[in-house]
Amino acid sequence: MSVKMKTNMFFRMFVTKTKYLAQKELRLLDNDQIETSQKLPFNEDTDLEVNKSDDLDEEVSLGNIKGNAKVIKALKDMGDVDVNRIPQICLSKVQSPKLLYLLNKNTAKDLASIIANDIIQSNVPVVEVNSGPGFLTEELLKAGVPRIYMNEKYEEFYWYLEPLLKKYGKRLSLRKYNLLQLSFIQSSDNRIIGNKMQDIFGGIDTKQWDQEPSMQIISIVPNKPFLYSVQYSMIDQYLSSFGRIILYIVTKPSIAKVFEDIPDSSLHKPRNIFLQTMFDSKVLGSLPRASFFPFNSNTKKKRPNLKLYIDDNEKMSVMRLEAKKDFLSDDFTKHDALMFLYFLKSHMRRRDARIIPELEKLMPGCGRQLIRHNLNIYSRFSELSSYQLFILFKIIKSWAQFENSSFVEDLKFRFEQET
Repeated sequence: MSVKMKTNMFFRMFVTKTKYLAQKELRLLDNDQIETSQKLPFNEDTDLEVNKSDDLDEEVSLGNIKGNAKVIKALKDMGDVDVNRIPQICLSKVQSPKLLYLLNKNTAKDLASIIANDIIQSNVPVVEVNSGPGFLTEELLKAGVPRIYMNEKYEEFYWYLEPLLKKYGKRLSLRKYNLLQLSFIQSSDNRIIGNKMQDIFGGIDTKQWDQEPSMQIISIVPNKPFLYSVQYSMIDQYLSSFGRIILYIVTKPSIAKVFEDIPDSSLHKPRNIFLQTMFDSKVLGSLPRASFFPFNSNTKKKRPNLKLYIDDNEKMSVMRLEAKKDFLSDDFTKHDALMFLYFLKSHMRRRDARIIPELEKLMPGCGRQLIRHNLNIYSRFSELSSYQLFILFKIIKSWAQFENSSFVEDLKFRFEQET
């Protein structure tokens, strides 16, 4: 037998065997013989039955419902909301969520038990950011909070909120805004002479900084820009007429760490220092991340300082922030506060920036005065705590040459450029 004939014979035998095995394997996959746990995630009635395996993590479409299979299953298992009556954004996985909603009633009760007593004792109006289905709202009202100003932009949630408005009457009102977009709303009002901010905060009395706080804001905070926006508004924009404000926030542990004053750390940055200087902060507790939607998407990208974010997918931190009564005074005005922020931005771009050489460039001869305050030629801005940086700026501001220094001119120019 020739080599060619042997090759053809072996090829025919291989094809026949492969075809037979394929047919046999296909018969093993008859739908009638598949166990429920092995079936595809959707049955004929389009009810979602997600495979128990963790391998299924994909976007699906079921009629009007579009979202991530795992997320939809988690919501159905929870049973507190109808997946057909919530915004589609809650059904997805997002790498960096711009807003988060609490969609678990039991977690809402836990959150209310953490913050309700403090809110009641403060006895000032309560503004709730992105109320969602109102689970937390109702728990706070049940606990004795006298009145809540809700804010919610998504109409899908009104199906849950309208019965609450009827049930609690004058104790509850709804403004149709996403207050996490505070900076955009203020800019819009300034650009077209609008009154959205007045709509949101209508009914709340204005106050001076040295008086008791004017309001309490409750918010689930997915990122830091909202905190920066509130702070800046309290100093130089619409909220500046309301004096001091208390915030109860639910946020990622990595954001909570922003309020830990640790010199020479990766979080020791100008805006974070400004927050620490202006607010007293306290962590009140934690809640499961799985109760907040949308979920975070899985990412293979390695993040710097990975330890900082290690708890973000497991839990959320509950915090109380209150603007410090002694932050502003006759000797340190709102204008001075803005100058302090730009002082930090100017001199903390690099960790190795040294205090005396840097300030000597702007105010020649100041080195001797700084040495009297226990600084030396090697002292760096980044090694000072937030409070020490605040005191340093106050010392510099008290000097006679400060107002005429190039430092002030430089900051004025920067302020004009950024505003």
